[in-house]
Amino acid sequence: ETYRLVARRPYDWLVACGERLARRITEATGVPLGGHQLLIDAPPIGMEVEFRVSVRDARRGTYRMLGEVSPVIETLATRQFDDFVKRVRVFVHPEAIDPLRERLAGPGTPTIEELLQGAAAEVDANR
Repeated sequence: ETYRLVARRPYDWLVACGERLARRITEATGVPLGGHQLLIDAPPIGMEVEFRVSVRDARRGTYRMLGEVSPVIETLATRQFDDFVKRVRVFVHPEAIDPLRERLAGPGTPTIEELLQGAAAEVDANR
């Protein structure tokens, strides 16, 4: 669910979501965290992977693109690679890591994933 909410969003959306997530983390844990101390890493709007490799057909003495020879490569390059290997990750300033680990481990405290989903929904509702 988090991936669906956050992946392939424009940069300004990710920045707004990061600011809201930082606020939600601070509210949930008491650990002060500003939007500038947090980074959301998510798959970009466009696909990043291209397989531009020529394969020699020894029998014919010709070259063809790898995607033409292997439908698996074509599928990975055009549709699925980012969805399989990319993840949504949240990075925080190193000084906040230990306090956040302690506070987020407590009972009844929401997970980063839950907080991120709420921040994403909030950004969408305000646009």
